[in-house]
Amino acid sequence: MHSVLDGGFLMREGLNVARLYYDREERWWKWGEKMMDPTGALVSASAPAWDGCVVAFSGPQRFHLEFRLQGRGEAVLLLHERGAAYAEQVGATEPAMGIARMLMNLCEAAGASYCAFPVADPWLVDEDWKSLLRPPLYPDFFLLPEAEAPQSAPEAFRAIRLKGKRVMWTALPVKATPADPPLKRDERQLKVDRLRQLKALGEKYYDQMYESRHGATGLYSNTKDVFSDAIFLANELGMKEEAEALSKRLDHIKAVFRSQFS
Repeated sequence: MHSVLDGGFLMREGLNVARLYYDREERWWKWGEKMMDPTGALVSASAPAWDGCVVAFSGPQRFHLEFRLQGRGEAVLLLHERGAAYAEQVGATEPAMGIARMLMNLCEAAGASYCAFPVADPWLVDEDWKSLLRPPLYPDFFLLPEAEAPQSAPEAFRAIRLKGKRVMWTALPVKATPADPPLKRDERQLKVDRLRQLKALGEKYYDQMYESRHGATGLYSNTKDVFSDAIFLANELGMKEEAEALSKRLDHIKAVFRSQFS
């Protein structure tokens, strides 16, 4: 809380705190009562005893902090922001450095072992950090202990060594040193990154089909939609071999669903 407030952000006006309850039987986070906390003092004093909460801040990013303190695993801190703000951050150095500093400050203030950003809903449901590191990677930004990172960063990512024997993996146009020139990514580079994310998301939905047979049909539909988007984007980029490989993968998934879930 203090890390964000000290960064120049204020609490959002009006109702700006929502208490969260964790349903252990359903493994689901549910919203509870909403409150006004003009200074953040209520959250700082009371929230450690709650299952979790969501806190809203002012500013164009519309940052929300979500604390998941008493779930099924270790405590997790989530940072949410507007999609329009992130669209700027992935394209140019100055806004990219802004989100990188925010994440690094939050990670240090919380004493977090790992950080990944952004993270799509399927991983938030699983609350499975390690699955975020299985290629293809969805997040554009990682902070992790150097000893637990592979020797080299994945393709399209840069590895930047940090103090405290930690490393940053990032596809964002951040500077490794203050002397580095600013970067601006073109539309094709951004679309290639989006293709990587679609492939990761499709594979994640496919994995979840086996973990939740009750909701397998919905997850199958999500899988098909994401792979179809990935195939379309690969063709748009002129990546014919990639599009063919994705089409074969989708055909395999359809065959598996018909044989095992229908």
